[in-house]
Amino acid sequence: MNSVETIQRFIKLGLLPLSKDKNGEPKLNLTNEKFIILNLVRMLGITGYLYLSIIDLLNNDLSMKSGISFTFRILGYLGGFVLPALTAITGQRLGPNSFRGQSDTCCWKNWTLIGVLISLYAFGILTMHIHFLLRKETVAEFSVFFICLAVNFLFIYLDYGVLMASCFLWVNDLKSKLKHILAQNKATVEEFEEILLEFSKLRYSMEVLASFVFPLSQVLAVASAYLGFTAENIYIYGSLLPSTGIIFLLLTVVNVLEDLYNLMDEATDKAEDQGLQQLTLREMQRFKIVAAKLRSVGSFTGFGFFTIQRDTLTAMLETTITYIIILFQSIS
Repeated sequence: MNSVETIQRFIKLGLLPLSKDKNGEPKLNLTNEKFIILNLVRMLGITGYLYLSIIDLLNNDLSMKSGISFTFRILGYLGGFVLPALTAITGQRLGPNSFRGQSDTCCWKNWTLIGVLISLYAFGILTMHIHFLLRKETVAEFSVFFICLAVNFLFIYLDYGVLMASCFLWVNDLKSKLKHILAQNKATVEEFEEILLEFSKLRYSMEVLASFVFPLSQVLAVASAYLGFTAENIYIYGSLLPSTGIIFLLLTVVNVLEDLYNLMDEATDKAEDQGLQQLTLREMQRFKIVAAKLRSVGSFTGFGFFTIQRDTLTAMLETTITYIIILFQSIS
């Protein structure tokens, strides 16, 4: 199964609210019946969870720590609400290339790593909820809370899984084309221009998603690490796991994109070398221009506020440590 078949399957299952207009252009489609049904189920799970969590919060001593814990858990679930729509908007901004990918999806190392990291995040949140479950006084409360948790955890896997899989496949489609060009003895200037256009479109399409996911991940990482370091029982120590999962998940994203950046650099070098081998000044100039554009295209960004590369993760880690220290001091 290639990448376009995988994307189409996500759409048919209602996991990705994307469709084609009459011109074959992708568009956001929030009226997909299966997508609406899935979100009604999601709303029931979140509503029940919110109701029981608020009651539990009010029946116990309110503190800054309990407030941070509540906010962390709610953000984790509510954040997933917008991920399918943001993934679909990414596909819409990418244009027809959303439905043209032919790269192979059977890269078990990447899928296994994504599954393990999402499981690490989910298991950490589950561990945090054990003491909430143990505090339930009736079987009915325990059962309702457990069912709501199960629904929310199902959507954690679906939301983050579809997000990571879709974006990985769209990036992998471009990487496959780059590898094809690099494997050729000679490539035409038109092929390099097509790569430039597709990279620019992919970079443009990812801006909305990056602007939401990275700041949200920063907030969740700070709250998760803080709760873990200030844990008063063994269950709350599990909140360190979501923070670890988030960091390694973002590291995986950065590694995939840096691999793409390296391939772009190799394509740029190839374009420059081929330009020097041309027989006419006009062709040499065309290769020189496209090579210069490839060289200056830049990294993926969140609307220019930050770039998606290792330096960004380092800055996020520094910010997390800084805010944990501030939170410690505020409690002291």
